[in-house]
Amino acid sequence: LDVWQAVVSLLDDPARKPARGVKTLLGGLALCRCGGVMQCSQSSRGAQVYRCAPEFRAGRAGPHGAVRTGPVDEYVDRTILARLSEPDISNLISPPDHVPAGALRTEEAAIRRNLDEMAADAAVHGYSRSMLPAANERGMARLREITEKLTDSAEQAVLRPFAAAQNARKVWEGLDLASKRAVIRTLATVTLHPAGRGVRVFDPDSVQIRLHG
Repeated sequence: LDVWQAVVSLLDDPARKPARGVKTLLGGLALCRCGGVMQCSQSSRGAQVYRCAPEFRAGRAGPHGAVRTGPVDEYVDRTILARLSEPDISNLISPPDHVPAGALRTEEAAIRRNLDEMAADAAVHGYSRSMLPAANERGMARLREITEKLTDSAEQAVLRPFAAAQNARKVWEGLDLASKRAVIRTLATVTLHPAGRGVRVFDPDSVQIRLHG
């Protein structure tokens, strides 16, 4: 149950959810060459395209990424599946640890309430958040620890089925979109480069996949 809760936490974390492109493999997950986040939109011809999100372009040098989703998704799908099929994939997966996700989430909520109360008290008394007591820093440090534990557990959980599987393709094809995105996030960083004006043929070199581990 705790492992399941950790996975749900990873997939449902608002900080990890893209505002747009949630129905695509890489929307909100892949990066533009400028470091911004790619989102899914429609081209003038009605095709789905990954584009560098406008809110990330300010102050970042272009050209910014804009590539059709289909060929990119297929290429990333093949690359990730090839990695999952390698015999050493189990080396990336630590032995399962017991993570009390429920207790950690309860503690996390209590810490956030305490921080909010301290912030409200600071506002009433007219001093800034930077002047809050050291307890504020301790609370934030503990929140970071909790997030790290839950995230590590969830990322390990999404890879474990592949460690024991005889057929990685069968496991991969049986995953829903959210789970595939979680696997990609765990295994790689995907960066998309501009295809070039007028280019209609997919160029694999426009997709940079940096595998972790």
